[in-house]
Amino acid sequence: MLSEKLQRVMLYCRWVDLATYREVTRPHMKRHIPFPLNLFLPKKMHLDVMEKLRLYGISTKEQAYVIARDCYTALNAKLESVDTPYFFGDQPSALDVAVFGHIVDALGNSQLAPTVHQHAPLLITLAERIRDAYFGAPGEQPTSLSEEAVYSENQANYFTTTALDSAFMKKVSPPLQVAFLKPYRSLDWSRRELASEVNQKKREKEAEKRAAANEEQDKAFEKGPRNVIIGAIAALLLYAIAALPVAVQFGDDDDDDEYYEDDDDDEYEDEK
Repeated sequence: MLSEKLQRVMLYCRWVDLATYREVTRPHMKRHIPFPLNLFLPKKMHLDVMEKLRLYGISTKEQAYVIARDCYTALNAKLESVDTPYFFGDQPSALDVAVFGHIVDALGNSQLAPTVHQHAPLLITLAERIRDAYFGAPGEQPTSLSEEAVYSENQANYFTTTALDSAFMKKVSPPLQVAFLKPYRSLDWSRRELASEVNQKKREKEAEKRAAANEEQDKAFEKGPRNVIIGAIAALLLYAIAALPVAVQFGDDDDDDEYYEDDDDDEYEDEK
């Protein structure tokens, strides 16, 4: 259940959800993949995960969150059925550790967090217990996961020391398959809405700038090239009119004909 269904849900949240992919996953991958692979490999991985999840019947976030809800309900019922603090006794097992790792990541996603709080309150208690036992500083007061994250890069990692940093293959570059192992906290919904509003305002400003530029171009065209074109057309028309042949006649043709006919009659009578 954890290694298949819930893992696919987290794959959807990281790679398919557009807000998380564009704002978290893709920038993170580009920083850790060498050039020029970082130009196209994140997009390819994004498309590959989308196709893989589509084959498993997960193509929308509603489908992903329904699967998560059912898994949380089943795990919560399993933990409720035992009288021990962990799934299989008084000490955490591999299942407890896997649940802890998933709950940590799920509570960092504001779309999954309400589902976890509603359907898996005992899993949150389990994660708090593991966090306080193994990830807390000496003398630190336990806190509720409802108030803050269990563990993320926003909270200090007490296992990270200078000695450990130098011991773990510091000078060896990780392969591409594990370049995404660094934990991160998904953007919450409020930050997504803020980013969406900022992007929308940027698009509106760009549209206004383009409209103003087009208006200025239209005005410039009205004052410049259009007047030149109109003047050229008018000059051509005037030249054509001036080149036309013009015949000027004085008097009336009918009156002239009658005049000549009268003269012919007078001459004929004089001869008689």
